[in-house]
Amino acid sequence: MDIYTLREKVLAGQYQVSRHADIERTRENLAVGDLVTAILSGDIIAVDIDPERGTEYLVEGSTWTKERLRVKVGIDDAGEVVFITVYPRKRKRARGKSQRKGKR
Repeated sequence: MDIYTLREKVLAGQYQVSRHADIERTRENLAVGDLVTAILSGDIIAVDIDPERGTEYLVEGSTWTKERLRVKVGIDDAGEVVFITVYPRKRKRARGKSQRKGKR
């Protein structure tokens, strides 16, 4: 499976949002459209192959407001994309004087 196939399935409406992903989406004030946009704008950054759960893909992309998201998806038995979880990508914090290591 590649990002292009995931995108085709999402564009065709062949997806569902798991209960867990829906809870996380709501907690982060995201719409389902934000998850879809992350797939359409993103790339697969990791693949996890689990013999019991199947293959899961971690995609990093952006919402329409340019917020960086990571979404984990899988493919169910019917061939639909299943959004498993979603979370914002952590931003690296710039170090200020008070956060620098060591003393001057």
